Order: sequence, then C-alpha cells, then structure tokens
Amino acid sequence: MAGKGAMRRWWRERRGISALEFAVTVPVLLAVSFWLVDLGLLEQARDNVTLAVNAGAQYAELAGKSVTAAAIQTAGQAATTLAPLTFTANGPSYYCASTSTSGTVTLTASSAGATCADGSKAGLYVQITASYTYQPLLPLGSIFLGSTAINEQAWVRLQ
Repeated sequence: MAGKGAMRRWWRERRGISALEFAVTVPVLLAVSFWLVDLGLLEQARDNVTLAVNAGAQYAELAGKSVTAAAIQTAGQAATTLAPLTFTANGPSYYCASTSTSGTVTLTASSAGATCADGSKAGLYVQITASYTYQPLLPLGSIFLGSTAINEQAWVRLQ
C-alpha cells in the first residue's frame, strides 16, 4: 500500500508543471514568430519591387518620348535596395491598344504612324518589368514560403 500512496502523491504534485508548459509552448511561439517575421519581409520585398516599377514608370512618363530604356532602368533600380533585382525596360516602341469586353487591354506591335484596327493611331509605349526571388531568412520560413518569385510589370504610354 505504501507504493500506492507514493504514487498518488506523485500524481498530485504540481512542482515543475510550469517549466514543462514553458518547454512545450516556447518553441511553438518562437516558430510562429519567426514565420511572421519572414512573412513581413516577403511583403516588404513585394512593396520594394512595386516601388521600383512605379519609379521607372514615373520617370518614363515625365521624360516623355525622348526617354531611353537605360535611363528608366537606372531610375527604377535607384528606387530600391533589393539585390539581386532584375529590372528591364523595353522600348519605346509603337503599339496598338485594344480593349476586350472584360476590360483587358492588349497591345499589338505596330509602327510609327500606323492606323490601328479601331481607327486610332499607334501609340508609343515602354514596357517595364522587375523580378526578385525572396529567400526566407530561417529554415522554418522556407517550409511555408519556399523561394517566392515576385514579378511586377507596367506599360507606360508616352505623350
């Protein structure tokens, strides 16, 4: 019977239970916290890629028809510190724009002074693209996020 009483005392003993709870919950809380940090950094990277494309588009709009692809690239890359960011600008080139019933705009390559299918003149456009691959900081982030490709694109009609 003495063994049975000792067993009851051991079962009712509460010393050390807090340490056990701490040991179980802290790794889970740290894992979730680190994953949230990686998620926040991913969103920051997306914002920076968008910022770079917008800066290139704004530069192209302000420079007008005399803009060069190299100048747009310089303006876009200067807007962010992401590395390695792949930033390209194509054009200026002439395109005819057409809008579908769903509102999607399609650009078709054309030539200067050409008349488009809708009767309008071909416009001078620049295409701007930026790509970045986000690598999570921690191994746990790569389990949930993996290597995430971030791509942004903009077309600017030059006046």
